Amino acid sequence: MAYITIRFGASPIRYTDPKLHEEFEARMNGTAYVSEYDRALYASEEELTKTIRENVRPIAEDSLKYWPTDIIPGSPAASLMGSFLEAAYEKMGIKGSYTVDDFSLMDESDKRYRAKAGKGMNLINSMIQGLQEGQPKLSDLTPEQHGPLVEIGTYHSSSGMAMGSSISVDKTLVWQADGSLLIEIRDKRNGVETYDKIRVEAEPAGQLRAFVAEKRFAEMAQVKTIPVPSSLRPTDVSSSSSTTFTFDDSSVGGASRVGRTLNGDSFWRVQSEALRKLSEQIKACIDGGQVLEHKEERYDQRHPITMGFMQMGFKPLGSWQCSCGRNNTGNYCEECGTKRP
Repeated sequence: MAYITIRFGASPIRYTDPKLHEEFEARMNGTAYVSEYDRALYASEEELTKTIRENVRPIAEDSLKYWPTDIIPGSPAASLMGSFLEAAYEKMGIKGSYTVDDFSLMDESDKRYRAKAGKGMNLINSMIQGLQEGQPKLSDLTPEQHGPLVEIGTYHSSSGMAMGSSISVDKTLVWQADGSLLIEIRDKRNGVETYDKIRVEAEPAGQLRAFVAEKRFAEMAQVKTIPVPSSLRPTDVSSSSSTTFTFDDSSVGGASRVGRTLNGDSFWRVQSEALRKLSEQIKACIDGGQVLEHKEERYDQRHPITMGFMQMGFKPLGSWQCSCGRNNTGNYCEECGTKRP
């Protein structure tokens, strides 16, 4: 199936927290993959693009009125916002899927939220600050000389106790001979696995290379992983992340592929902040790049234990039966693809 790929973004999105009764502002960026649209309403792809981009903010602000009280804008809420966008645009004659890459409180609102959230949040922040004192500094690291950066690989996975809460995102960035960059993204969540291939022009690709050198990511690998204190570790979610940088050191008398890997779960403030900024740089490349390929495939996200219960005739909470006879828990039938009533 051919998709029309449209980047979108909106800020500020105004959000009133139901517990604090105070308004905050959030930012949101993502991609629409349009599979079908009403050509009587939208005479061209330009009109379609304009409609999607102009309606992101009003749709988001309207959906936030019905937001679960225990969820604030952030990574776990991104997929939920994607579902709201899909339903709203379908009513407007636009069918497709929506990937929200960033849905988070803006800096000033984030600080204000943390201050208003209560003593518990302030206590955690004080604890983190105390544990980070005395950590290694960049000046403590031994300088390394490398040839050009040729590849970056990032991997993140997380899983919770709730069925269907598992997420895995794998990004591979490879520099080409002409200085441009090819990015491949494999994303699995909510029963859908997506694949994207994106081309980035030489200038932003070169800026990303310069950023990696400036932040000394290669030297950061000299610091052993600092484990997260058990008092700050969530008990209902497990996660893993890593970033690998590969250099061609043949020009400086080394091997053609030399790797340095950072554990993204390390409790080292310097590395965490640098990786956060790297993520922003990569996202800017993706947003400004050209989508060469996009694929979507549904997979069964149910836990093996749940599968066993269903085989014995039990139906999990929230299940529904499709007209084809298949019992499902997600938004689409896993047998025929029909959308949940």
